[in-house]
Amino acid sequence: MGNSFNIGSPAKGSVYPIGIEVGSTAGGGTITGNLFDNMVTAIILDRTSTGTNVQSNEYSNDSTMVKNLGTGNTLAAERLSRLIWAESAPLEHKIVILKPS
Repeated sequence: MGNSFNIGSPAKGSVYPIGIEVGSTAGGGTITGNLFDNMVTAIILDRTSTGTNVQSNEYSNDSTMVKNLGTGNTLAAERLSRLIWAESAPLEHKIVILKPS
């Protein structure tokens, strides 16, 4: 809570840097009060993640804010400007990828 994630350079790769990636072993939790700057993806909740709450973070110059590929995760009160659907998810698990404008 309350961290700043910044690569320290304007150069980004095609996949990295990633601020936080949550997998199945994380067991949920809350990601809140952070600043993500110049990330390719600020937060990834992978396909096996569940029970993670993402809220009240700030994003600056990130290609993608949050990729929620899991189930049972909650995204709330993010500073967002655009929402798009992830086409790779099955219809019953359609997720939202949050991107800056």
